Amino acid sequence: MEKKGIQTERGNQNRKIIALNLEFRKLKEELSKLTSWIGSLLGSLQVKYDEYKQEKKEEYENKAELFNLYEYISIYYDLQGEKARKLNPYASNKKIGADLRRFSKARIYLKDNNLETIADLQEKISTLQSQNKKISQDIKAKTARIESLNKCFTYADIIKDNKQVFEEWNSKSLFKDSFYNSHKDEIDKYKRARAILEKITGSSAIKSKDWKKEIQSLESEISKLNRQSQKIKEEYESINHIKYAVKTVNEDYGIDLSIEIDKAIKRGEKPSVIAQIKKYQEQQEAYEKRKEKTKNYYRKEER
Repeated sequence: MEKKGIQTERGNQNRKIIALNLEFRKLKEELSKLTSWIGSLLGSLQVKYDEYKQEKKEEYENKAELFNLYEYISIYYDLQGEKARKLNPYASNKKIGADLRRFSKARIYLKDNNLETIADLQEKISTLQSQNKKISQDIKAKTARIESLNKCFTYADIIKDNKQVFEEWNSKSLFKDSFYNSHKDEIDKYKRARAILEKITGSSAIKSKDWKKEIQSLESEISKLNRQSQKIKEEYESINHIKYAVKTVNEDYGIDLSIEIDKAIKRGEKPSVIAQIKKYQEQQEAYEKRKEKTKNYYRKEER
């Protein structure tokens, strides 16, 4: 029938299939072209990105002023954006949101604490370390004092339990030695308890109300110190993120902090500024060594 020029249902289906295959082939060719174009575009973008990195590296190495922490976290945020774009839409949006929150928090922290350079950051770290050390020492001293005062109640009970025997011995003029030998344990306990009370409180008298009041005051002071310590820990979280951003950018751009030290020396910066940068570098290197040592330890344990 088809040979006679008469269309059949089967012939029409075949023609539809042929036409559909042709459309698929055209679409495949278009997608291939598009894929090739995207690949070419990504390649061009990578080249531009690498050129930008090299340009920024040279710019940093030749800058007259100290490295700017705002620039560090901005570049770090851009680097994280590049990583986010390679993820699936959900993961990408989630990462971009989290990075933006950290970026905003870091900028606010730098502004609130007037930090611009690595030297500024290290000075802040040193200040926090000193504060935290002082807080830790104060808490330890106050805790020890509370422990001593709590012991006073035990010694007060010993004094009360042995007071009658001691006073009887103390009031004797005859047979005093004989009485002492018979009640040596009670009398010695009493005398020792009084001596310890005087050593702890400055008085051998029992002053339970005063001890309780002092303990409450010390506990309140310790709570206040713990809040201060917690605030420092929160500051460390912000600082550690900024330090990580500095480390990431330096590694990505191949920048050595020694360059920063050399520039500071050439500019004639104060020895204190140079010392802070060196200290920052030394602490980072020490941290990396500890981290690597820990990794090696667990690798050995897994074997």
